[in-house]
Formats: sequence, C-alpha cells, structure tokens
Amino acid sequence: MADDGFDWENMMMDVEDAAAMGDGIEAADEVSLSSKLNKSPDEIDRYTVDENFSESERLVWILKHGYTIQKCSVISSGIVRMLAESTDEFQKTVLPVILERVAGEPVAFQKACAKFFLDCGIQFVTGKMLQTLLGVSKKLLDSKDHTVSELWAEVYLQSIQYIPAETILGQVLPEALIDGGLAQPAPIRIWCGRVLGAVSTRLDSKKIEDLYLHKALALCQDTDYDVRRSMCNQLQMIAKALGPKIAKEYLIPEYVELLVDEEPVVRNAAVESLVSLLDFFDPETRSSTLIPMWKKLADDKSPQSVLLIAKHFGQFLWQTKNELSDVDKRYFLAIYQSMCVSDSTEVLEHCAHNFPAVVLVYKPTSFDQLKLEKLLDLMATHESPTVRRKIAAGFHELAALLKTHSFKALKETYVKILRSNDEQSLMYIFGNFETLLKHFVSDESVKSGYDLLLGSLVQLERDAQTECSQWRLRLSIIKAFGLLPDFIDTDRVYEECVPVLIRALGDNVPVPVKTKIIEILVSWLKKLKRIEYREGLLKQLIELREERSYQQRILFLDICENVLSKFSKKFFREHFFHHYLVFSRDAVPNVRLRFVGLLPTVRKTLRVPQDTQYVQKLIDSIEPLITKDGASDVMAAVNHLLAKYGPLDGNFSFKNNQEDLFGIDFQPRQSVVQRSPSSASLTDSYLFHNEEKLELCNDKTDKQREEEEQKLAFEPSAPDWNMKRRELHDQRQEFHRKFGDVGKKPGQQSARKPTEIPPIKTKGKRERTVGLTTLADKKEQGSSQIPLPGSAGRRPSVTPKLKDRHDDGESQSPLTPHFANNSITNSEIKQLEADLLSASVSKQSSVVQLPKVPTKPTKPKQMDKQADK
Repeated sequence: MADDGFDWENMMMDVEDAAAMGDGIEAADEVSLSSKLNKSPDEIDRYTVDENFSESERLVWILKHGYTIQKCSVISSGIVRMLAESTDEFQKTVLPVILERVAGEPVAFQKACAKFFLDCGIQFVTGKMLQTLLGVSKKLLDSKDHTVSELWAEVYLQSIQYIPAETILGQVLPEALIDGGLAQPAPIRIWCGRVLGAVSTRLDSKKIEDLYLHKALALCQDTDYDVRRSMCNQLQMIAKALGPKIAKEYLIPEYVELLVDEEPVVRNAAVESLVSLLDFFDPETRSSTLIPMWKKLADDKSPQSVLLIAKHFGQFLWQTKNELSDVDKRYFLAIYQSMCVSDSTEVLEHCAHNFPAVVLVYKPTSFDQLKLEKLLDLMATHESPTVRRKIAAGFHELAALLKTHSFKALKETYVKILRSNDEQSLMYIFGNFETLLKHFVSDESVKSGYDLLLGSLVQLERDAQTECSQWRLRLSIIKAFGLLPDFIDTDRVYEECVPVLIRALGDNVPVPVKTKIIEILVSWLKKLKRIEYREGLLKQLIELREERSYQQRILFLDICENVLSKFSKKFFREHFFHHYLVFSRDAVPNVRLRFVGLLPTVRKTLRVPQDTQYVQKLIDSIEPLITKDGASDVMAAVNHLLAKYGPLDGNFSFKNNQEDLFGIDFQPRQSVVQRSPSSASLTDSYLFHNEEKLELCNDKTDKQREEEEQKLAFEPSAPDWNMKRRELHDQRQEFHRKFGDVGKKPGQQSARKPTEIPPIKTKGKRERTVGLTTLADKKEQGSSQIPLPGSAGRRPSVTPKLKDRHDDGESQSPLTPHFANNSITNSEIKQLEADLLSASVSKQSSVVQLPKVPTKPTKPKQMDKQADK
C-alpha cells in the first residue's frame, strides 16, 4: 500500500502511536484511547454525505472533501458506473473537478486519474476540456515521482490523437521543437522525439518533411545514446507517415549509421525498428539495400551482433524470402549453422525458436538434403532445458511443414523429447498432440511405427504414475489417449490402451484425471469397431459398481452421467438403469448423495406411460431415502428435490397417501397443471423447471443416437443375479407382511419375524440365506448361517448392498452353491431367470407367486415348510 502513495497519517493514527498504545495498553487512560480510536461527532458530520445528493453531486462532494482512498474509489469505480449511464453529466460536473484538483492531490490520486484516462477516459474528453487535459498532463510531466511522470506522458501522447490539427500545429509542435534544442537536457530531448513520433500519425508527409523532418534526423545523431535509442523507436512511425519513397531517401542512411553504432542498446533498437519495416519497403529496396545491410551486420562476429542476428533471423528470412538469391540463401544458412553450435545458451534459444521459419524458407523437401535433422537433434538434446523447450514448443509446426514425411524425419527427435523427462517440454508436445498425430499418420512410413507411437505413450503414462509431479501433465497425456481411435486401428487401441486407462482409474490421481479417463472410455464405446471389444469395454465399466472403494463406485455414477450425455435414453435404460438403482442402498452416504444428484437426469430418460415400470422402480428405490436414511444430508437432498420438481411419476394426484409415500408435506406449485400418469410426458411437472440444467438431447437427436447404436449392435444388459435376488427378497418380505400371520390365534406370536426368510440348505455344513438382513437361527441342525455380504450395520428395512468383489472370498449369489451342488442345467437356470423377472414386475395379484427353485430329482432338498406355505 505504500507504493500507492496514500497519506495514511491523515487516515489513521501513526504506527508508532499504535505501537506505543500496544505496549502500555493496560495502563493507558481509557478516555485518551477512546479519543484516538473513535471519531468525534464533528468529524463524522464532516465526512457524511447527504442522502439527498444525486450520483454526480455525491461524486463531486467526495472529490472535494473526501479522504484520498475515497477519491481513488470514485475514480476507479464510481465514474465508470456514471459513464455507463450518462457521459454528458460526467463532462459537465465531474470532469472539471478532476482536472482542476488533480495537480494538487497526493500521488495515489494522480496515478488513479492517469490510469483512468489511459484505459477509457480520453475519448470522453472533448472541446475545451481536451485543451485543459493537455495542460494538466504537461504540468505533471515535472512530477518528482517517476511513475506519475511516465503515466501522464502517455496521457499527453494519446491526447494528440484526439485534438484538432490546428492545435497540433499551433501549440504542440512548436513546444516540442523548443524542447529539442541542444541546450536542453537529454530527458527533454527524448521527450521531443516522442512527441514528433506521435504527431507524425496526424500530419501528411509534406508537412512532416517541411516542418520537423530535419529535427528528427538531427536527433538520430545526438551525442547522448539514450536520445539515439529513443529515436530508433520513433523512426517507425515517421517512416510510415512519409511513405516508402521519401523514407528510403532520408531514413535508410540513418539506419545504416545506427546499425553500426558504438552502443549495443542503440544497435539493438535499430535492428528491431528495421525488422518491423521490412514489409513496408518495396522489393527493390529490400534486395538492394536491406539484405546487404544484414550481411554486413552478420559479418561482425561480436557476441552482440550474433545475438541480434539470431533473435530476428526467422523474421528476416520470411520477409525477404522472395528477394534472396541462391547465393544469399547459402550464406545465411551457413550463418545459421554456425549459430546453432554457439556456446551461448541465449543464442541457441533464438535459433531453436526460429527453426520452423528456416525449414519453411529452405523448403521442407530439402530437409534431409540440407541435413537440418542434425541441427534439430542437436538442439533437442541440448543440456539447457530452455533450448529443448523451444524445440518442443514448435515441434507441431515442423510436423505441419513436413506433412507426408513428418514421421520419418521427426520420429527419433520425438522419442528423445519424450524420454527427456522434462515436464515443460512434454506439456508443449501434448498441448499440440492432435496436430502432431494428424501429420504423423499421413506419413506412409508410420504403418511400421505404430508400436513406437503407442509404446511411447503407454510407457509415458506408466512412468507418470510415479515420476510425474504435475497432475496437469498427466491430464494432457490422458487427453492424448482420447485422440488415438481417430487415427490408429481401434483393435490396437483396445488391446494396448484400455488396460492402461482402466488401471489408472484405481491409482491415486486427481479427480480431473479420472473424470477425463471416464469421458474417453465412454466415447470409445462408439469408436471401437469390433462388437466384442465394445461389449468387453462396457462390461469393464459396469464392473466398477462392485468396487470395494466408495470412490471407485462414485466413478460408476460418473460413467452413468457421461452415458446420459453421449448415448440415447434407450441405451441407458438397457445397460445402466438397473445398476444405477443399486446405489440407492449403498453403505456410504456420499455415494447415495451422488445417486440423488443424478436422479433428475435419469428421470428425464423415462416416458410415461411407456416406461411406467421403470418409473415405479425408481420411486421404490428412493422411498427408503426420504424418511429412513441414516444420513441427514441425503434425506434433505431427496426431499428438496421432490419439493422442487414434484413427484417422480409426474403428477400431483396424491392426497391422503402423499405424505406416507414421500415422507414430506408436499405442496404442489399452482402454476403447474395437474395431470394423470397417462397424460404425463417428458415435459411433465417434475422436469419442467430442470430442462436447461439437465442438457439432455431432444427427441430428434435421441432418435439419431438410437439409430447409430443399432448399428453398433450392443446386447441388452439384463439385471444380474444380485438384482434378481434383491427383487425376490422384497417380494418375500411383502408376502410375510401380508400373510405371515394368517391362521394365528389371538395373542399368539408369529413363528418367524416378517423380515426373515427361511434359509436354503446346501450340501455341506454351511448354509446361505436368500435376501436376509438379519442372522437366521443358528441352532437349526447345528449349521452356521452366513449373512448377506454388506448387511452388517445397516438398517433392517433396507436391502443390503452388493458384495464388493475385493472382499474375502468370491462374490456370488446365494443361489450359486445350490445350483452347483444339484447340477442344474443351463436351461433350468434360464427358466428360473425368466420366472424371477416375471415375478419382479407382476403387480396385478395381491399374493406374489414366487418361482420354485429347481432341484435335482435324485437328491431332493428339505425346504422350510413356512417358506413353502
């Protein structure tokens, strides 16, 4: 804050006083301390703004009576708001006060005003106020603060672009010529040159030649090298105002002398000025004058001259390529080769930066003939990391120039850059990997180099797991994998890249990297050509739902979100909907919360009445989350969602049983028309206010996606055995709840709890239960009962989650041992599957008919009588 020049002594107590107060705070007089910390009523009245003031009156009052920090706030924000509303009011009331008081204000206020005028304020200053602004700027040029002086000098020079030509000829130019006298100090003469350059943009060539061209040429020969250096920067504007013909006659001789000036800063400024004018001069001037000047400069082997040539070598070659003869090209190529073996790192950096321009001028077809690959290899393997990074930054440009010969010419250098382990170089390579890969594939020799491309990329990803310190670099590498199916055979992509990405999902990497991996894998479901590869990848993605880590299971919900955005709604219903419902009963609240977050998007994929069964399953899955979930944030999220968008079936017909169904006292919005389930559609009340947020495709696009997916020929994914087992358990619970006490005498307790289901005994000592949430009776026949994996510690009324495949033992359905021990055939298994599916969707009968488990006739099993009943 000290740099801003605020007069903090007037705004608050001195630091020394504060320190003294801190040392003796206990013994200080409370009245004295209060007088310093609190303002008196007179002071408060002095700095209180009248509420009846208009916006302009308030700004003017603060500019006249406020603190410096308040005045700076007015300049930086208050005036900007005022200009957006009325520029006339600003010019009449506020601008005169600023110009009147700025010269006597503190440095901080002077800086704020200068920045305001430079950013947007000069164009709003007109008429006499512009003349006043010139006078104020000229006065502040003599400020003791160097920053203030420079800022207001820029305000003065920019104001020249808006003032009338008569003012320039009558006031600005005469004052500048006086400042350029030899008796004036060097800073004043430098100021004269800057004004002459700014005035050149407002006057024609005739007036420039008559009025001050001789003065500008004299300043180029000034005895002070700072004046000569400053004039090199002004010659560009003067030359463009004079025109090529007059500039060649008067200015070229000055450039010749400035290029051989004894001071390096002057030569550097002259070279930069001349390079910017290469396209300004005509071809004859370039070939007869400028090219010989560059040769003469290149013959000087001094380090300063070599650095100048190396810095501007590429731009010079490009601007003069049509005028260079074969002799000139060989000469400058030899100069470039000598600079590439220089001991100066700075020279090598410029050579590496200009290498694509050299290839372009000397024709890409001559890349091998001129042995440019040796120079490229030399700089790509240089010990200086800055030189290697310059090559990596322009590597895609080289591939674009070499085109069909890019892979053959650049493959060795490409591998060396990847093996350099320089993270910044790799960021440059993978930042333009698409362009690089596009031109590599166009080379016929790449057919034998796919192993090199894929192998280097896979190896780099494996090394990044342990050696990469920047997650953004690894993200760039992962993005490069996503480009491969567009250029390389998808069979190789599946065999070599999919395992790498699947493995990376289990690594401890940042979330953006995993999100990008999922996005790529989901997109590959369409890009892979072979159906078995597409189905294999789909299976691997679905398997993430059974991971032991809850973070991995959340990744499956991210997959669902990506599928919803890239595939049709039908594809999601067939392959992911049933797996998505499983997460409503996950043991981790964060997973259930993520499940709730996707609920509106999933609901939008369903149509009523076509998908009534799916909607009902969705309602059943969230019913325990509304009132019975153990996590308050999950319950709050579900209830908030239902209160905002309405019931999932898209109507407001629930009356008496509404609270029982949703667990909340839901009040429907008055603006939504009540509809029956049969008339509800994709734009029902549940989705009406969520259309833009969900960003799903419209019906036409969804139809196109369905047609594309039919060509891919995915096999529909039916619910697995765990899903069937859960549905069977729910049906049995419903059966015992309704009919478990039939025939029971009054006061007699039920033989079994409603939530218990008799175990299915298997061969051997161990028994498994079907859908149990509590332990069965362990005393029956002395056998031990095994609870369903994941049921421990969960609510009794909620079906337990699936067993993670990383748990001890194999994850298998409780029916699996029974089938194995009784040698059930495949046809019987299919029949049981069909019975389970039909029972899960049957809602017409009040009594749920459960399918009988097939057993081997020769070895019948003893089932529980209550279960048979």
